[in-house]
Amino acid sequence: MDSENNQSKGSNYVPPKPNEIADADINNLSVTPPPYMPPLDIAPSTTVQTVVSAKSSNTPVWVWILLTVFVVGVFGAIGWSWYNSMILASVTKNNDQSNYYDSVQQSTPNISQCSETPPANSVCIGDRIWLKQNLNEGVMINSSEPQTNNGVVEKYCYDNDPLKCDTYGGLYQWDEAMQYSTREGDQGICPIGFHVPIETEWNNLISYLNGDLNDFNNLFGGYYNKGASVNASFTGFSKANYYWSSAQYDNKDSTESYARGIEIYASYNNTIDDYNRSSLPKDYALSVRCVKNWM
Repeated sequence: MDSENNQSKGSNYVPPKPNEIADADINNLSVTPPPYMPPLDIAPSTTVQTVVSAKSSNTPVWVWILLTVFVVGVFGAIGWSWYNSMILASVTKNNDQSNYYDSVQQSTPNISQCSETPPANSVCIGDRIWLKQNLNEGVMINSSEPQTNNGVVEKYCYDNDPLKCDTYGGLYQWDEAMQYSTREGDQGICPIGFHVPIETEWNNLISYLNGDLNDFNNLFGGYYNKGASVNASFTGFSKANYYWSSAQYDNKDSTESYARGIEIYASYNNTIDDYNRSSLPKDYALSVRCVKNWM
């Protein structure tokens, strides 16, 4: 039927193609590309860069561990060194005086302190500066109570009379006077810059005084023989002065602890009648007179 129709339209008839592109040469088609757009220049974050760099370096994990340990070790050593220096500075500050008097016990410096102006309430005798009065530091306690290492300086007053302390100074057991140090020449209860005298300093003082106690302002304050097993009592008032040195004494024949004391017996015109160096039980309570440090 179709062929008849086609023939009726003539032999030159060319039927229309159902799809014009059907016979087109697809390989010869040209496609216009879109306009060129440069890539965005976005820098990766620092973290990303670090990670990429670390990954790209191919460094073994153990290397990073060792590096971390090394850095921590270096800073730890620096911190520890600083801490130790602070501790050392603190200990040195507290022990400067004690360390110095280790050498003082070997030899007395050949210099005089009297070239300088003595501090208030002190006097220069010979080549040393001494306090003018016996110490009267601390809180008075009754003589029936022991002086203890409780962070509070404690004292006895003769006859348990506080007015006696105001005039003659307090009476201290040796450990309390030394503030529980056993190093000869330590500060003890003395003010800063002074110390409990060593025996040599007491000997030199007596030598310089040449029997005259006026410069020293000696007072007849007595002492308290608390160490006595019976009839512990105050004694020696108005007759003598008894002072502690910072030296200990090892009495192997006694169970008591001893320290060196200085006994000065004087007449009422304040001249020395007698002078003794004695070893007394540390439980005794004597006066304390301080001498200035060399440095």
